[in-house]
Amino acid sequence: MKFRRVAILLFALLALAFVLDLLSGSSSFGISEVVAALKAGPGSTLAAQEIIWEIRLPRVLAALLAGSVLAVSGFQMQTLFRNPLAGPYELGLSAGAGVGVACFLLLGWQGPSFLAQAGLLGAAMLGALAVMVLLVALAPLLRSPAALLLAGLLLSSGLGALIAAMQAFSGAEALQSFVNWTLGSMGGVTWGQLAWLTPVCVLGLIAASFGTKSLTALMLGEDEARTLGSRVKLTRMGTAACASILAAAVTAFCGPIAFIGLGMPHVARWVLGRTDPRALIPGSALLGAMGLLVCDALSQILIPGRVLPVNVVVSALGAPLALLLLLRYQRRSDS
Repeated sequence: MKFRRVAILLFALLALAFVLDLLSGSSSFGISEVVAALKAGPGSTLAAQEIIWEIRLPRVLAALLAGSVLAVSGFQMQTLFRNPLAGPYELGLSAGAGVGVACFLLLGWQGPSFLAQAGLLGAAMLGALAVMVLLVALAPLLRSPAALLLAGLLLSSGLGALIAAMQAFSGAEALQSFVNWTLGSMGGVTWGQLAWLTPVCVLGLIAASFGTKSLTALMLGEDEARTLGSRVKLTRMGTAACASILAAAVTAFCGPIAFIGLGMPHVARWVLGRTDPRALIPGSALLGAMGLLVCDALSQILIPGRVLPVNVVVSALGAPLALLLLLRYQRRSDS
């Protein structure tokens, strides 16, 4: 009963965060104006129509999707590696996706323009999957949570050097496009990009939900999971692939976004008081979406007349949380 009340409260807060983000921007519109523009549709001549339909609504929907899937991807990685400090940004998945995006943007897309979004998404996925394969290979050698985190940071640093080398030999237009992407923002997401991002995110979340039973067994340990009839190798491969694809899809269109994948699963554990993936996957998705919507709204209003990249706000709020998590688990390991 308590879990149901908390879930209802989270849905209500998510709806509130959605409305808050939709109302946030350099142009000031009241709720009545926003509702009128939404009712009128994208083809109306209302003053607020173009801003709401072409700028704010895609941005808010992108934040909703990105926050939810990054949090779920982080939970999957923490379970897969049995590491509370794992996350798609912290362990280098975002950097791997970034290399794919850099190859696509800086080296130049030579294919048809209508396939450009698919090419960007595919390049990001290949980069993230390559990093995940490397992490899975290294994980048995790096049993300490801090050691795996350090390996992810070193991997990100090496991939960053590769990206810097590509930037050095890129043209001004491609370089500007890539620099804008690196800031991490939902402001540039278009309806065309959402058409690719949405099905990948929805299918990934559905796959994560269907995998909760196997993931629960894996949390007990590989021997116990096999005793319960779980196919451990298939579960690990499926979880790794799902986490990589979710992180890559967001990174491809929204840029690298830190801390949501690392922190929101822990917030979900605290809020829900559960360790069961059947509760934590939807809980992480709700809290991740809510957190990124709030951060996106703050990025629009913190400096009047200017818009901050959302990753600036996320990092400013997430860094203290990450430090607290690190200190907490350091004390636990010392005791």
